[in-house]
Amino acid sequence: MPELPEVEIAGRNLRRWCEGERVERARVHDARILADGRPRAFTTRLKGRRVGPFTRLGKHLLVDLDDGQRLWLHLGMSGKLLWRAPGEALAPHTRVELRFAHGTLCFRDPRLFGGAFVGAPEEVAAQAHLERLGPDFMALRDAEALREALEGRRPRPLKVALMDQARVAGLGNIQVAEGLFRAGLHPSTPTHDLDAAGWRALFDGLHATLAHTLAATEADEVAYVSDGAHVESPFLVYGREDEPCPRCATPLVRTKHAGRSTFLCPTCQPEP
Repeated sequence: MPELPEVEIAGRNLRRWCEGERVERARVHDARILADGRPRAFTTRLKGRRVGPFTRLGKHLLVDLDDGQRLWLHLGMSGKLLWRAPGEALAPHTRVELRFAHGTLCFRDPRLFGGAFVGAPEEVAAQAHLERLGPDFMALRDAEALREALEGRRPRPLKVALMDQARVAGLGNIQVAEGLFRAGLHPSTPTHDLDAAGWRALFDGLHATLAHTLAATEADEVAYVSDGAHVESPFLVYGREDEPCPRCATPLVRTKHAGRSTFLCPTCQPEP
């Protein structure tokens, strides 16, 4: 599913496809994708507007419009932004299309867990609950900033703390599992148990997996592991239960933390 790297790629693609271009027509194919369920208001607000610049905040995409309004897009669990040339058929499960002079932007979302909304910046913030988000992970300057964001009054398992969007925005189940493996940390390790070296290892491990995922998946259409067996996984441990650890060859295991599957190496990531 889309996490910080996939949403970052979507934003880069938007800049390349249509920044500064004018929306000739907006069409809603399924109003369930809209945060307020009002397709006429959505299409009216977008028609004739120039789009950009584009901003990513965690897993959210924000598109400024030339009249001061803002378009919010959230890819949910299966959403993708795809570009179609003039005359080319829309992508299957397109819920919203924005037509420009040189092509059409399709918001494809088979499972309908994504969202879209257009309004004043303060309306968008309220609809998307942006005020609940912590700082974007990529905006954290160093390991100390990560510690300050995650450490609360009570210690929590690293997996739980990293997944909390109110603490740090953008990280999801896959990137957290990969970052913890790279850092050599068990998901159950309490935040208060990390020393300075542990926080540096975690910060560096998360940056490394994000950079790796960006490099491995950047394309006009990002492939998710959940798309099917034809998609080659770029991940070291995620989804690789019983395969040998890429470091020590110990069989990788699948556990659950806070109700979410976690993949790890019991040797490289000893339980605290």
